[in-house]
Amino acid sequence: RIDERLLILQSATHESKAPAGLVDFERQHILQTLAASNWQIEGEGGAAEQLRLAPSTLRSRIKKLGLQRPSRL
Repeated sequence: RIDERLLILQSATHESKAPAGLVDFERQHILQTLAASNWQIEGEGGAAEQLRLAPSTLRSRIKKLGLQRPSRL
């Protein structure tokens, strides 16, 4: 199992040097986790809990990666 804490880079300095593949991997991992939790960020079973992140950290990553919840049809 991958330690998700290693996927979240702590500073913008490190992020700017991160290979594009790593950023894409992080984006996909977060998107998959959000989809599995029906975009529930906080609370029991929420994406933040699954990723072992503080909800505020996850929201920050969502914003930085430009992720948006898909529109409902």
